[in-house]
Amino acid sequence: MRRFWLAGPGAGREENLSVFRDIAQIHDEMSRLFDDFATGILPATRTIEATIAPRMDLYRKDGKIHLAMEIPGIDPKEIDLKVYADRVVFKAEREEEKKDESERFFRIERSRGSFYREIPMPVEIDPEAAEAKTKNGLLCLVLPEKQNIETGRKLEIKEEE
Repeated sequence: MRRFWLAGPGAGREENLSVFRDIAQIHDEMSRLFDDFATGILPATRTIEATIAPRMDLYRKDGKIHLAMEIPGIDPKEIDLKVYADRVVFKAEREEEKKDESERFFRIERSRGSFYREIPMPVEIDPEAAEAKTKNGLLCLVLPEKQNIETGRKLEIKEEE
């Protein structure tokens, strides 16, 4: 699949919108960097409704795209996972534990709440052949690259008399 950063001739609406997905992902990463920096300096100010953005690795190996995402404390059955030819979409919620009112917390860093993450793929993938599994709080996806096999038939050219 070909990606266009700016609208060009023949560029479809979906291809042009990928720019905005990429910008949103950069925004999320910058916010995470500032949050991580401020964690050691400022008191914790996150609320229960704070958005969670699990960390992930995305790489290519043996002609397949591999995605590994940290999901500790999230029930895999509660994850809404959708795979498209050009992106993967995760939706889930990390539940808050019941707390005793007499407990006095000195620091709260574990995130709670819902998360949504849309990850654009660097190449076109085959959603039908995708696989997902979890182990020890890590969600691993194997996404085979789509093989663009052109099937055609040779056409015989007939001469008119």
